[in-house]
Order: sequence, then structure tokens, then C-alpha cells
Amino acid sequence: MQLDGSLSLTERQSLAAKRTNELRHKATESKIRAACRQLQDQGKALVRSAIATLAGVSVRTVASYMHILTEV
Repeated sequence: MQLDGSLSLTERQSLAAKRTNELRHKATESKIRAACRQLQDQGKALVRSAIATLAGVSVRTVASYMHILTEV
């Protein structure tokens, strides 16, 4: 990621942190969506604990992404 060298260190760090957060968020969403699809394909209920186990995230994280369950 090439940031403008004229920006201060703090500004560059802030922009990099925002980008990193977006990437993590998208990756977590993707894992949860994949786990939901897998459970649906197996004919199982979309239970937070099962989703968390398959996605490799905590139940609390799944709860933060509950909007995904309404989309699936």
C-alpha cells in the first residue's frame, strides 16, 4: 500500500489501520457466510455456536455479524 509521503506518520498509520480493519472485517464476513452455506447444504440449523466452530471465530463475533443470517 503506497501512501502519500507528504502525509504525517500519524495520518499514514491511521489510513493503514482503517484499511487493515476493512480487510479483517471482509475476511470475517466471508468466513461466516461460508459456514452458513455449509450448514445449509448439510440441512442443519444456523446456530451461532455451529457457525462459530465452522468459521473459526467466537460466538460473540458471530453475534456481531447477525445481519448475515438474515441475508442467507
